Amino acid sequence: MRKSMIDKAKYIVEVISDKATHDIKIKSVFDKKADRYLSHDEVVESGLRDYTYSDSHYKDSQVVYRTALDDLKEDLNWMLNGDRDKYRFSWGQSGATTSSGTAYIFD
Repeated sequence: MRKSMIDKAKYIVEVISDKATHDIKIKSVFDKKADRYLSHDEVVESGLRDYTYSDSHYKDSQVVYRTALDDLKEDLNWMLNGDRDKYRFSWGQSGATTSSGTAYIFD
């Protein structure tokens, strides 16, 4: 992503994913306008959480499994910004057991 786009981001969210379980944990949320990282309580209050692959819900009497990434993307869109078009997510570095990713939330 271009630096000029990153500079326009409202929030920068870093996540880490376990390759074996596909669980995703919120590593940090940086509020660029306030120039500070959100505390754990503020992150929880915004509606973000750790995401597990086993999260499921019922639809038409059938269990529907969603990936942790699907849930993360949906929450990032609605909890921090409220607009699906003003959000970018990309996976970054990948190690033997984990992958890291960054989401950029725009105004």
